[in-house]
Amino acid sequence: MRMIFLLLALVLASTTQAGKIYRWVDENGQVHYGTSIPPEYQKQARDELNEQGVVTEHVERAATPEELAARQAAEEARRQAEEAERKRQIEAQQILVNYNSEEDIQRRRKLRLEGVERSLQITRDTLAAQQRNLDQLNKQAAEQERSGRTVSKALLSAIRDMKAQMAKQREYLQTKEKEKAKIDAEFDHILQEYRRIKQQYGQQKD
Repeated sequence: MRMIFLLLALVLASTTQAGKIYRWVDENGQVHYGTSIPPEYQKQARDELNEQGVVTEHVERAATPEELAARQAAEEARRQAEEAERKRQIEAQQILVNYNSEEDIQRRRKLRLEGVERSLQITRDTLAAQQRNLDQLNKQAAEQERSGRTVSKALLSAIRDMKAQMAKQREYLQTKEKEKAKIDAEFDHILQEYRRIKQQYGQQKD
């Protein structure tokens, strides 16, 4: 330790008042002092000292690529968490503004589902009527074949068109069924958040 102080004293004595003094540690743990940092130690941690040997600034070592990547990942995770919490707060405010009670939530769920169900029933009725028409067209085609005649192009075209229309109706039914599931999931979430908000509010009041 005495040798370190003597070395520091020599370095301080050899510098001008305007010069900077640095202290760093090499890969063997040896402490060094100097008025400049050797290139191979530029990325190492170091201290800047004044003429009295007091540390005026400490510079941490440069981070490795792995450390930088980890920091960036942590910062991104923090940012995403903050953004998610911000959106949750906004959603909570909207829920409190739009709904007065759990009964209100369930009532609106029912109204939304009933609207979709009406569309579904209309589509089912349409599909059933189309099926009857298709059955009739197929019957006409079968009669033409039994009589030894070639099925007319007009009839074949009508059968193709009817099948295409029915395919669209079935696709629409699937879309509406998914919409019902989405509405249920949406209101399940709203109800869960409403209960959480009310519970939190009650705890704050207590």
